[in-house]
Amino acid sequence: MTAQPVWTVIAGANMETNVPVYGFPLQLGTAHYVNNLIIDEVGGVASNLAVGLQMLGQPTQVVSVVGQDFLGTEVLWRLTEYGIVTRHIRTDWERSPRTVILVAPNGERQLLCDFGSASAYRYPDEDLHLALEQAGKWVYTSTHDWVRYAAHTAHNMGKFVATDVHDVLDVDDYHRDFYLSADLIFVSLERLRPPLEEYAQHLHDGFGVEWVVGMDGARGAWLVNAARGEAQHFPAERVAHVVDTVGAGDSLAAGFCAALSAGLKMEECLQIGQKVAAYKIQHRGTLAFPAPESVGLPALPRE
Repeated sequence: MTAQPVWTVIAGANMETNVPVYGFPLQLGTAHYVNNLIIDEVGGVASNLAVGLQMLGQPTQVVSVVGQDFLGTEVLWRLTEYGIVTRHIRTDWERSPRTVILVAPNGERQLLCDFGSASAYRYPDEDLHLALEQAGKWVYTSTHDWVRYAAHTAHNMGKFVATDVHDVLDVDDYHRDFYLSADLIFVSLERLRPPLEEYAQHLHDGFGVEWVVGMDGARGAWLVNAARGEAQHFPAERVAHVVDTVGAGDSLAAGFCAALSAGLKMEECLQIGQKVAAYKIQHRGTLAFPAPESVGLPALPRE
């Protein structure tokens, strides 16, 4: 019997094709041979977070939408195989979203994203409320247009909401709805203009955000208690060889969130998230996750 979901992930789910290339800029030519190295797997924020949470010991459900094509069927089948609750993934579109990822030997990547009908979609409110009522208090959302009112709904129902605003420049209008809904914000420091503490303070004073995680790749990550204005730096985990950085941020978020719902302190959550991300970047594909006990999480129950 499937356990009641602890987490609800509200985000896009698609199929991803991961293709190795010799480097950037691309070497033009008629054909390049990469035998047995092209990977097809479920992707998108919904899949990356849900699979991570599930494999790290936190039962998860996905609220999303796919197409009525073979890709949509494949997404549903593969997520179900991981043990994820998929009954709230709707098949309302004709075609499913998909992404092609080009990855160079040094880990550099280029994503080609086709989100299809996502920008004009609205997930049915009644079904959204039902999904949220059937799971625990923890919710992770992407920042797609169709998710913004879903994030509001989760917040208004008293859920703990986490989201990743990726590589924003500053507090921006597009993410306003997500700032208003979120308790925890993940943000890349790659392009952020103000100091992270100033950014976090603005999020707290203007929107009530309590915690901010600043992700800075090989330079590590920062945990900011936005309410207190306190920031802590955590050096990155050392790895012998970087293979593929695609999904590293989602891996860190999945590890952090799994630790959070397991009852660990915020500082421990970030350290575990970094261990999960370090494991992932040593493997190809976005769905490489370690055994939970190897990063300090409770072991999965034996069947």
